[in-house]
Amino acid sequence: MGRYSTGAVSVGQVLQIRLTKFLKIGCFRRNHITIGSYKWPTGSIISFESRSTAEEKFLRLRYTTTSQGESRNHNYKIQLATVPSNLGKGEVLYFVCPESNRLCRALYFSPRTQTFVSRQAFPARMYYPLQFSAKRGRANDQYWHIESTLKELANQRKETFLYKGEKTQYCRRIEQLLEKQAEADRLRWSYESYPYALRKEMVRLLKPR
Repeated sequence: MGRYSTGAVSVGQVLQIRLTKFLKIGCFRRNHITIGSYKWPTGSIISFESRSTAEEKFLRLRYTTTSQGESRNHNYKIQLATVPSNLGKGEVLYFVCPESNRLCRALYFSPRTQTFVSRQAFPARMYYPLQFSAKRGRANDQYWHIESTLKELANQRKETFLYKGEKTQYCRRIEQLLEKQAEADRLRWSYESYPYALRKEMVRLLKPR
């Protein structure tokens, strides 16, 4: 694993691990140990061991970092915690950030500690990709970002929209995303989103003669 800048970064520029990916491959099942590796498109890779027993539940990470020509081996645990589901059935699993002790579903590689921490504990301000979008193109970027999120949610394990006649959290999230996407679609076709040259030409053509 290489070295990272401590300046403002986008969430997509930082190595991250997400709890959902570990759950998909069967990690954290009761009385079960899973050993494997986690690899990113950049080529960075870490080894992990997940353990879930009545006494403890954790994710152990093992990897090597290189900074200023010096290599350093890392081997540490990330504890996990459960919170009762808002549906009143089952529990929701979370990472416990090793820096802040906050509960989170994703951890990001920190260049300061060279460990994975929550977004709140990251040593530099972290932006979402949409915050880097140009003003006129932001609505269009937001529209396609939401479209990608909706597809990702559809590919996850089957979720229910109603539970005992009430909308589930999953259902409410889908509805919110669809509302935001509809608003982004309206804005991306609005006059304010047109390129400056096109707006100037429209003004010229519509100008009374």
